[in-house]
Amino acid sequence: MLTTQHLLFNFSMLIGILFVYHLWSDRFGRKTSKIIWFHVLFGALVVCFIFSLPVNHEFRFDLRVIPVIVSGLYFNMGWIFVGLTMLLRAAFGIDGGFYVTAVVYFLLGLAMHVLHPWFIQQHSSRKIMVAIMLTLSTHVGSLAGIYLYDPVSEMSVWLPFLLVPLMGISIFVYMLEYITHTDQLREQVIQARKMDAMEHLGAAISHEIRNPLTSAKGFLQLVQEKKELSEETRGYLKIASEELNQAEKVIQDYLTFAKPSLEEVVELDVYAELRYVINTVLPLANRHSVNIKKDFFPVPAIQGDRAKFRQCLFNVIKNSIEAMPSGGTLLLTTMSTEKSTLIIVQDNGMGMTKEQIARIGEPYYSTKEGNGTGLGLMVVRSILKAMKGQLEISSEVGIGTKMTLLFPSCQQRKKSVVHDEITREG
Repeated sequence: MLTTQHLLFNFSMLIGILFVYHLWSDRFGRKTSKIIWFHVLFGALVVCFIFSLPVNHEFRFDLRVIPVIVSGLYFNMGWIFVGLTMLLRAAFGIDGGFYVTAVVYFLLGLAMHVLHPWFIQQHSSRKIMVAIMLTLSTHVGSLAGIYLYDPVSEMSVWLPFLLVPLMGISIFVYMLEYITHTDQLREQVIQARKMDAMEHLGAAISHEIRNPLTSAKGFLQLVQEKKELSEETRGYLKIASEELNQAEKVIQDYLTFAKPSLEEVVELDVYAELRYVINTVLPLANRHSVNIKKDFFPVPAIQGDRAKFRQCLFNVIKNSIEAMPSGGTLLLTTMSTEKSTLIIVQDNGMGMTKEQIARIGEPYYSTKEGNGTGLGLMVVRSILKAMKGQLEISSEVGIGTKMTLLFPSCQQRKKSVVHDEITREG
């Protein structure tokens, strides 16, 4: 009974730490990070040792397995926490309990290292089951080690030492999944509000400013036609005209983002469109000393608006070129699957962190350190959404970035359109 009460008290302390973290992150709107979780779980591990229950002169019962398993399965910090566990256990003495912990937790660390990549892709219920199985295996191994060292140890404490941790890890993982899901929903709501504001702003800017710009361009052209102008004045007028064209392009981007609907849907030859865009960006690539390589395989045609599709490709390729300020190689690849046509744009530029990838396409966010607005990829995502496409990004700092544009092939898109019509009629 004493063992059960002690372990339950130990568990209440862990839940308290998790609850305080949730209140803190919710109150201040802080994003979850690996560093923050390290401190939270390390605090939980220390608490487990502080309130551990000595069952004899060598062995202690507690719930240290919970923060260790969570650190390894969720954040790939298993080996770090196994090492911290050994250091904290050594503070109580290098004895039989220390050696049993060393063997059992080394095996646990190995298991978590192998399972982590697979684990993070699983559904919540499966994550709970995996955590329970690892907890059970760890405590069975610990009890086996205790029995080998001390066959006459009190066996009445074994049952709570097996059952309470199983209950504890299932509740802890469930709460962690709930907190993670809540954080994701909050981020989605924030992003949705930002995008909604940007759409309204883009529409307002496009309609209210575009007409005055068009008038200004017209008057500039009239002035430029006068023969008595000096060469210096003509140069100034040329610069003014170019700046107005740039402003109009930005406004057009905002309009595309605000209203991504396809004006004229036609069947597009992917190779022909890529060739057109490559010829357009070739001067930019030459200025950046970027060599464009092509690895094209025959792919099915896709359906979409030709102008917007070209704009989408141009923005992605331009971004990749600008990610290689010291030159490099840009590889363009086409391939197809049963349902999709893929266009892959791969550079060997600066690359991005996971945090930067997660923010790509956000309003006002750019990786160009003050030289960009992030509007280019916002427009790309908007066009892809209208064409029922997707954008997948993988990157590594110092190695480069790969952007994969997936479009439904013509046949697949026609099936989707028919399905949508049937759904609306139903």
